Amino acid sequence: MDLAAKGRIQKADCLVVGSRGGQVVLPTLWNTLGAEVPPAVVMNGGCAMWLPTTVHWPSTAVTFMLLGGADYFRGQMGMKEYLASAQSRVPDANETTAILLVHEMMHMPQSELLTAILQHMIQAVTSWKATDDIPLDEFRIIVNNLSRGGWSGKLTHKKGTGDAWETQTF
Repeated sequence: MDLAAKGRIQKADCLVVGSRGGQVVLPTLWNTLGAEVPPAVVMNGGCAMWLPTTVHWPSTAVTFMLLGGADYFRGQMGMKEYLASAQSRVPDANETTAILLVHEMMHMPQSELLTAILQHMIQAVTSWKATDDIPLDEFRIIVNNLSRGGWSGKLTHKKGTGDAWETQTF
């Protein structure tokens, strides 16, 4: 990666990636830039899938994954197993990751879904990175918007190191 590209990435407030961007681009940036990668919203949760190469997920990475229950990335896994699989790939030392599983979301997120949550997901990761405080207000807004829109699923976030996750069903 040339210096100009590295500088542009490091100056970004947030990255929004999806599908192959989560599987390939974000892990490549983590391998190249480590903790200097801006916070990321990852549609389809590609960085937390089984991949043929090891993902070197920085323990300080601020990441908010959006998983679709109707996404073909889920394969044959049940919802509970799919969420647990994504959680298991987050490093134990990481304390700044959230996962939003929306049962009705397909691989290409529905526009109504993104309208309800994307701005708040971006605000959540940028706030989390800036303050190191869990963005509970943004999480509440996301869950409320999804509930009002008739969506169902779970929002879970790291609450500390290790297996410390807090989960809310909507």
